Amino acid sequence: MAELRSASPDSDCEQYPDPLGGGPMACRDSRSFASNRRGAGSPNAAAAGALPRQNALEACCLYETERTTMPRPRHGHSDRSDRDQPPFRARTLRAAAGSFALQDWLSCRRCFPWGRERCIGLGYWFYRGKPGAQASFKPAAARGRVVRVQTVWRKVRRRLNFYLVKLEMKIGRERLWSFPYELAIDVTNKCNLHCSYCPTGRGEQGGRGRGSMDLATFRDIIDELGPYAYRVELFNWGEPLFAKDLPEMVAYAEARGVRTIVSSNLSFPLAEDRLRDLVDAGLSYLTAAIDGVDQSSYETYRRGGRFELALNNLRRFVEYKRASGRANPHITWQYLVFAHNEPYVETARAMASEMGVDCFSAIGGLHDDPAWAPSKAYSFDYLQVRGNRCVWLWQKAVFHWDGGFASCCAGFHKKDDFDAYQRGAFRRMWNNEKFRTARRIWTRPESPLPEGHFCSDCDKVRLFRGLPLRSGPASVEREAARGGARR
Repeated sequence: MAELRSASPDSDCEQYPDPLGGGPMACRDSRSFASNRRGAGSPNAAAAGALPRQNALEACCLYETERTTMPRPRHGHSDRSDRDQPPFRARTLRAAAGSFALQDWLSCRRCFPWGRERCIGLGYWFYRGKPGAQASFKPAAARGRVVRVQTVWRKVRRRLNFYLVKLEMKIGRERLWSFPYELAIDVTNKCNLHCSYCPTGRGEQGGRGRGSMDLATFRDIIDELGPYAYRVELFNWGEPLFAKDLPEMVAYAEARGVRTIVSSNLSFPLAEDRLRDLVDAGLSYLTAAIDGVDQSSYETYRRGGRFELALNNLRRFVEYKRASGRANPHITWQYLVFAHNEPYVETARAMASEMGVDCFSAIGGLHDDPAWAPSKAYSFDYLQVRGNRCVWLWQKAVFHWDGGFASCCAGFHKKDDFDAYQRGAFRRMWNNEKFRTARRIWTRPESPLPEGHFCSDCDKVRLFRGLPLRSGPASVEREAARGGARR
């Protein structure tokens, strides 16, 4: 959490603990307390300066609330502010409040919690109007009520956005008002394996080089899209556990109500501290990609991997989760089914059950090559078409480690990006010409496919429009029948 205590690049500020006991509250310009801008002439300015800084913050909150919300005393009644005072007397409150200006708070981007403390101040003034009730006022309880209100509003906002996404997808809007409620952020494209059908495994870099997303960019994305997102997948073309800041990324997203998902091959030495940091950060879902029951069946596709090492790391995750008494992460053994390992699916399922993982998932239909394709259908098929829409273009945003903004998880090369992430500009990016053209492919199936557009070569688009597939020898009739049955 060192980043939270560091100075903001936008102001000369420091991090101070919450005076009501809830952790870091806000940044304050250290010079503003000494300047006494709004109370320089006050005889109590010295007393205000002698107060601890966190006490001055609390005093300021209560005074600002009194100054703006307290009604005038009725005729014949005395003002209760002269008796039954809180720990800081009224004059001290005013003097302390005079030691800063409102624009100091607004100039620092970390000071949003100030509004929460004002709400707690409102709670105090509600209680202080009742004789003897001041002693029963509990700032922690007031804080809990404010947090509950914020949580309810966060859920309502996400739900409203969810319905708006579904509505815009159904009516075929090309320029969207809604935000995606799912995110996929490829935190790194580094990987230790050489899987046959993966461009990263084949040594390709897609014009990006090798690297990992920096924590600042990740935070910007979550800050902008997190209020609308239910979950974020922290993987795509690389091994996510190779990202140095992965535990911090998980903790940052989870703290904002965004569920995190990590998929790993686990076929590498994993330090105990790294494992514990990831679980303790609050990871919601962990998927272990292990496609075999022994070294022979495993390394046919996962070239360069070690089956026993992957299995042992998965077992360690399960054991630490149990020992820590946590409900999360929800652990899944993912088994990609090919022709060579299809006979061992039930054996792997039994091994997963014995180990104590939460779920076993057999996934097929990833390749149409007869040498690789399994003999029957499984829980997932890449060529599945849901209705007459590609959900990626309406409900899911995909980012590469370098900030490249892609149309879907299939975008690998930098030249295929639809944009590059810019802080605060997501709505413009989400509705740029490339995205609108991609949505038009689905909303206007009678129109010709745009020449040179990334989505024009997608098998799902070709299947939807009844065109020959580009990725295998299977007939269009068989795939169309399979897709039609799903629709």
